[in-house]
Amino acid sequence: DLDVIVCYRNPMEVAKSLWLRDKIPIKQSLYQWRLYTDRLKHLKAPFVHFGASVPEDDYFDNVRRMSQFLDIEFKPSILESCYDSKKIHNQFDSNIPPQLKSRYATLNLLSDAT
Repeated sequence: DLDVIVCYRNPMEVAKSLWLRDKIPIKQSLYQWRLYTDRLKHLKAPFVHFGASVPEDDYFDNVRRMSQFLDIEFKPSILESCYDSKKIHNQFDSNIPPQLKSRYATLNLLSDAT
């Protein structure tokens, strides 16, 4: 059996981040997000979503969920030494383009099912 950790974020967070960091146009970034998530549909293994732009409490919960998924011990003390709230530079953006909204919702449902 294969366990897979899939890293994906809200498509608008990705697009805004790529614009701020690399000046990649929003439309192009959303297209790249769609291509990336197209590839996720072909995974045959269960996967867990790890949110990259979440408040501290959700961050710890995400790591705990990932640890359970991988069947490894979760040690909050180690995580506390790694967590830096300044690096969480995006906030959730609900302005997802309609053509990507259902895909994002489907990914979230799939990851919640595992």
